[in-house]
This record gives sequence, structure tokens and C-alpha cells, in this order.
Amino acid sequence: MSQEPEDVKPKLNLNIGYDGNQITVKVKANMKFAKIFAAAELNMEDGDQIDAFLEQKFRMTGALAAPSSLQAFTSQSDQISKIRESAAEPSKHVDAFYAIPRPSYDYLPYGPYETPVDFTSGLLEGLIHPDLANTLFAVYDKTKVSKTGDPEGAFAGAIGYSNGSAPNLALEIAWVLISPEFQRTHVTTNAIGLLLKYALDLPGKGGLGLRRVVWQCSPLNGPSLKAAERMGFKKEGYSRWTLVMPEIKLIGNDQERRAGDPKPYLLGRDTRTLAVCWDDWETGTSQHVDGLIARIA
Repeated sequence: MSQEPEDVKPKLNLNIGYDGNQITVKVKANMKFAKIFAAAELNMEDGDQIDAFLEQKFRMTGALAAPSSLQAFTSQSDQISKIRESAAEPSKHVDAFYAIPRPSYDYLPYGPYETPVDFTSGLLEGLIHPDLANTLFAVYDKTKVSKTGDPEGAFAGAIGYSNGSAPNLALEIAWVLISPEFQRTHVTTNAIGLLLKYALDLPGKGGLGLRRVVWQCSPLNGPSLKAAERMGFKKEGYSRWTLVMPEIKLIGNDQERRAGDPKPYLLGRDTRTLAVCWDDWETGTSQHVDGLIARIA
């Protein structure tokens, strides 16, 4: 007997507080209000009124979904995971980000952000939130629980997904903003490893089952290149003049602009592209990543 196809159409989780109870109704795009009332099993009388709120349970990227809480994400490898990631909530994480040494933005086409307000408006609201293909996660070092007295551990920075394409089963690991205190440690390795596992593991193993995960960086950014290659990313290409850097940036591709260039005072940046694809993942890279994130610094 053939199985019914999985319903992948977008849904909203409608959370309703009523008589001290919390009721969640999954609402489809064409669902009538009468069915919502019936599904919630609300015994309402004339004149009754309930305030209901929509809560984002998933950030949708076409047919792909990144959990708004990665507790389930880390539980699949709970014995080997040394960090915890959660969807970055500005009210909770931005102040923590500015309480620790911040990463360098020298090679990045955005930042730096001098204040939490700048970070929120410039990065979160300006670049990440407008595009559903972008998701940012906060990274915590779980080995520091006893030292900090915080059950979350020590806040270590942020990392995320970008350029997600559901039709092409591909995305990019980006927004890598790990504090210098935690760079070249198990934290960066675990952060990248967990995102790789979630992206490339098949749905039966708790992942998205993607075919391709990309890493892009400046060819001059040696630490970024080394981090990617250490995690199993393979070099694929070198693209010239891919970005026009903001005026504040002092590192570009060291190439002169031609006379008459519309932006003569803005540096250009080349881009090195690396990737891990599903066939790499199934023929050794998955085991390689598992081994790396099993280590403790």
C-alpha cells in the first residue's frame, strides 16, 4: 500500500490560552475560521473573547525548516556535543554578545557594529530577518556550566545559515561570529559540525537531507579557510570581484580599480568557495565530523 505524500505546505501554530489551558492549533493557509474553533475544542458562549497569538515555531526556507530551538538538534548527538545552539533572540543574546570580546569583521562585507543597537538594526533587522533563507543561532560552550553557574554555559558568539534554496536542497553556513576567546577551540568545531549534521543528515536521522552545504570567505582569510577545510569542506572555485566592500573596510583583493570606476574608493573582494556535498557526507565526512566534535579542547 502506497503511503500518502507528506504535507509540506506552510502552517502556522496558533497558541491559544483559555481557562488556564494552552491549546495549539496548526493552521493551514486555506483553513476556515470555523475549523479553527472546532480544532481548538473551545466551548465559547456569545460574548466570549480570547486573545490568540501566532508563535514562530520554524523559520521556513521553502520546504526547509530550521528549528527555532535547537535542543532537539543537539539531542541527536547529546553524548558528543559540547555546545548548545538556539535561535538567536535579540533581547536575550545581543547584550551577551557585547559582554565578551567580539570577533573581527575585517574580511566580512558587513560590520563592525559598535553598539548592541547597531548590531540589532544593522545585522539582525537589516540583513538576517528580511530574508527567510537566513537564520542566526547563538552558541554556548556547555563545558563552562560549572565555571559560569549558568545552566546554558558560556555565551561564545553566533553562527547561522544563509542562501538556503529548498528547490536545490542547498544552503550556506555563514554569519560565523565566534568570540576570540573561543576561536580555535572545540566550540567553533562543534558549532560548524552541528550545522553540517543538521543540514546533511537524512530526515530519518533528524536532519534536512540537503545535497550541498557551502562555505564562502575571502581568500585572504586564512583562519576561515583552515576551519572549513578541517571540517571536511572541499575547495571548488575562486571568484574574482564578487563584492564591493563598504567604505570602512581596509582589506580587499589588493587590486586597483580602473579609471572611471563608479565606486573608485571602495575595495573589491574575491571569494573562495568550498562545499560539502551529500556524497562526501556519506563516504567519510560524516564520520570525520563526528570524530572532531567528540573531542574536548
